[in-house]
Amino acid sequence: MRLGSKTKQYYRFYIDLFFITLILLIVYILTKHYIDQEQFIYSWDYSGYQKNTNILIEEFRKSFTNGILDLLASLFSDYSKIYCLPILPIYLAFGSTRFAFILSFTLVYLVSFSLVMGLVFSKLVHGNRWIAFWLTTFITLLTPAAWISLLRGYPDTGGASLYMLGILLYWKDTSLRQKKQALQISGLMAFLVLFRRHFAYAFRSFIIAISLQNLIQFLLSKINKRLEYKLNPIFITKRIGFILLLFLVFSIHLLVKIFYFNYRELYASYEEPTLRNLEYYGSCFGLLFIILAAVGYLISLSNQNINRARLSFIALLGSVTILQWIFSSKQLGLHYINHFLPFVILGLSSFVWSTKHLFLKIQIKNYTAKILISLFIFLLIINFLISQGDLQWNTAYLRLFFARVESPLIRFDLPELTRFINYLRDNSKPEESTYVAASSYEVLNKSIIEEAEKHLYKKQILNIIRTSDIDSRDFYPLNGILEAHYVAITNPIQYHINPAEQKVITIINEIFNQQDFIANDFKKVPEQFTLDRGVTVSLYERVKPTSMETALDTLAFMKDRIKGTLGRETFWINLSPGNNTVIERDALFKTVHISPLFVKTNNPVSLLFFGEIPPKVKIEGIINIMSDCAKAKSIEIELSTLSSSKVILDKKSIFYAPKNKENFSVALNGKNSKFISLNLKLQNKDIDQNTCKIALNHIVVSN
Repeated sequence: MRLGSKTKQYYRFYIDLFFITLILLIVYILTKHYIDQEQFIYSWDYSGYQKNTNILIEEFRKSFTNGILDLLASLFSDYSKIYCLPILPIYLAFGSTRFAFILSFTLVYLVSFSLVMGLVFSKLVHGNRWIAFWLTTFITLLTPAAWISLLRGYPDTGGASLYMLGILLYWKDTSLRQKKQALQISGLMAFLVLFRRHFAYAFRSFIIAISLQNLIQFLLSKINKRLEYKLNPIFITKRIGFILLLFLVFSIHLLVKIFYFNYRELYASYEEPTLRNLEYYGSCFGLLFIILAAVGYLISLSNQNINRARLSFIALLGSVTILQWIFSSKQLGLHYINHFLPFVILGLSSFVWSTKHLFLKIQIKNYTAKILISLFIFLLIINFLISQGDLQWNTAYLRLFFARVESPLIRFDLPELTRFINYLRDNSKPEESTYVAASSYEVLNKSIIEEAEKHLYKKQILNIIRTSDIDSRDFYPLNGILEAHYVAITNPIQYHINPAEQKVITIINEIFNQQDFIANDFKKVPEQFTLDRGVTVSLYERVKPTSMETALDTLAFMKDRIKGTLGRETFWINLSPGNNTVIERDALFKTVHISPLFVKTNNPVSLLFFGEIPPKVKIEGIINIMSDCAKAKSIEIELSTLSSSKVILDKKSIFYAPKNKENFSVALNGKNSKFISLNLKLQNKDIDQNTCKIALNHIVVSN
């Protein structure tokens, strides 16, 4: 017997090695097949993770210290670069191409996720765990939703693996008696949220599920005296609170950000109704497989060969996750699929496992079970091929039951897009900028122009202005239009979420189509461009500067059309455009930064504040000299409060020597004021022209 056991282990080792090699080969072939078919310009998040990885690599090439500092700095940004570290060897080995990047994702994150899912399911069953492990591993590989976010360039499947490892830690001792276990769970979950911020929702579901599981067990023990609840309710409550406290300590960076950023308000525009959420995420898997997963949970809860306590927890956690997402989070996105993916996979594995044992229990012949399992595997393969676009069934009825098609991305308008970019390159001076009033991943947005130009010429010379795309997250697009030499308008308007939540784009198209307000300062050029889906792009070229009156009339029109305060509005307008000035809000300090400002002799820079002005107003900030202003005698900051008719109500000037940094603070009478004017003027030592590059930092308008 001992020799037989060793022989069995010997063969299993080589079978394991064969399966892992097979998985790596399958992942490589399918990834290459998919990416080779793509002909696309990746933009925004589709390209952002690769760009961040390239930046990190460049910093490490400069020095190890630079790389570590860049990595640490990313921990406090919206996009942590932790995901970069595991993929670097594969990414660099295959040549830093798009294929190399996606392959590094699938080989590292998809393979590890498949193995983790196999491990989780093997902990759910009694006996034959080796078979359960490989069954679930291959079911994961054949689930389209496990692939699509990685193929689009998102690393979030790595977060799903970490989440499942957290569940395995919890299963070691569900009574949570050891503080060491609580420390491990909290640390892992904090790292998970650091990996990708939205997994904070997953941690919340985890805490709720643990609490509910213990509450249900306690109530059942009270109802049914024969059931024993072995834990002290006070103890388990304290231990769950301890995990939560440790998580908050480990996630102090997240707490700081939540304190300063109201993410719910910032991303409110992304929220969709419950039915839309159900339809979107349901179509990622297909109705047939959701039903099979649900049946798998139901029949497995009566299966003696499955750990019903653990399976009940998985079912409870999955239910909490679904309810939380469709009623609270309510956002759509390929990367958010990873919140639901593990629960569907475990349901499908449970279906196969319990169906076989159920057939044996009711004495149905074994070959019948084998036929049904073979049919199930066949349906998995068909589902996978449909989702990849390799098998096309146009029947709407079938599309309902199978996963939606996420075929390789292909643009058929690359020659026309190239013509559009060449027109801008040939007709724009380096200092002239373009505002792209479009926001779709597939056809046109600001990032597509930038990425396409780099793809064509390896070097970007076009000056594409930062755009406002989302009402709850962004700002009035007025400063961008004031800065622009060209404005690109599409017909139909290009959105990537509900148009009602992207009025900052609609309003620009409305103004230019009606040739009203600021649009009168532009002229439509004869050239027109037709992109994919019949989308036409019209260009408007600036023919004259915009006056203060026109700018304020345009602003009033925008405020009338877009009700409420926009998420990152600064309430400052730059009335002296042409310098690619960026005006942005610093949420951490609740201040505003304006940079760069080029102040010339006899040509002041004018800024206007249109936010709320108290009766006694103070304007504070830091003036930062960014270039050599040796010829400047002094720099004047002139501040005025203005009535609605632009009449000066109060005015003060302060003078600063051209040093590196100076604080300024000016108090004015703000009663009946509608605006605050801030002018920067240069006083020269002689009559020669001089230009000073200046930044205004941490500007605050207060009582």
